[in-house]
Amino acid sequence: MTTPQQSAFKRFIGAGLRDADRRLSWFVRPLSVDTPDLVSVADSSIAVRGAERVLAIARRAATSSRLAGYAATSAAEWRHWPSGAQRFGAGITLLAAVAVHVGLTLWVQPPPGFFWLIVPGLAAAAGMLLVLASAFWKGFAAPR
Repeated sequence: MTTPQQSAFKRFIGAGLRDADRRLSWFVRPLSVDTPDLVSVADSSIAVRGAERVLAIARRAATSSRLAGYAATSAAEWRHWPSGAQRFGAGITLLAAVAVHVGLTLWVQPPPGFFWLIVPGLAAAAGMLLVLASAFWKGFAAPR
């Protein structure tokens, strides 16, 4: 059951939100990028034409690349692994990435303080959680 104070508070918040919506609706309105003028300017731009050429060349190179074929094959195999094995693989990959990142950072020159360890620490925690979660998955079978 709502008390009179709660309904007054709801009315107050609702009125404030409606007022903010009325005053700021022009500010949060999405910009239209399909206007003919903008499209014609973008099409006539040398940078856009250059980027389109680079993308076309990259697409052609990717379709004939052995590495792209290997990546597609690996991704297809990965989708057929059991969920526990996927978690284990992702966790080990994260832990390896953390070790390489920290090792390379320390090899060059250790930064002062410890703030640079926050992101690797979060990634290591996520990797450990994935590895631990894979251990509790029933039917875990390591890929061969």
